[in-house]
Amino acid sequence: MSGNLKVGREGRYGPGIGVFATQEKAIPVLLMELSPTHPLVVSALARQEEERQTGFASANHAMSMLQEQLEQPALLSLVHGLRSGRLEERELAARLLVQARLPGAAVVDEVRLALRDERDPQVIRWLVAALQYAREPAGLAELRRLARHPDARVRFGVPDALSSCAERFGDVADTLVELSKDGDRDVRWSATFELVAWLDDLPPRISSAGRDRSLRRLREIASADNDPEIRTMAAEAL
Repeated sequence: MSGNLKVGREGRYGPGIGVFATQEKAIPVLLMELSPTHPLVVSALARQEEERQTGFASANHAMSMLQEQLEQPALLSLVHGLRSGRLEERELAARLLVQARLPGAAVVDEVRLALRDERDPQVIRWLVAALQYAREPAGLAELRRLARHPDARVRFGVPDALSSCAERFGDVADTLVELSKDGDRDVRWSATFELVAWLDDLPPRISSAGRDRSLRRLREIASADNDPEIRTMAAEAL
């Protein structure tokens, strides 16, 4: 993306909006309620599709502007409108919940609503990311269910999200150990990383029994996992 590529045309995007931006400059004005066909939303969708085509993630300035400038009711209204649309619109709806200026409890509620009907792994993996950044213990129940999702792309993000939402290691120990035995290499790597990371925590976040459990599982990984990188990560934590 070139340094002077604009997120959108300078001037008005629609009612109540007066925003223009480049990578060097952004002038925010209160954003009002938007529809999924609004030019700023279309710009975010186009950037998302470019990422999908190239396979490389990069800054989506239009999406960031929506997250940062829309007030909570307007952002949720847009998310709801996109959620009933095509795959790419549902994906954007999920991505808007990631690091949005929303209370964590509100994000958990929105993820639960989306998961009632959503079946596409590409969308669900962003819903997992939304729970990760929400950092709400209330999201743990959804994450435990998603830990058994048939698509590895979904399961890969679950360990990090579990650790972000958990108040104590004991809340997520069973699921992390289960994921560290996953048939997918990347999922095992993700779970092992979290088992190692929990060792840096102190009581009451992790008890002595919890620390012993993590170390016991890491010893098993270090001696038996079929991936050398995962074995090394576990061994270095012992």
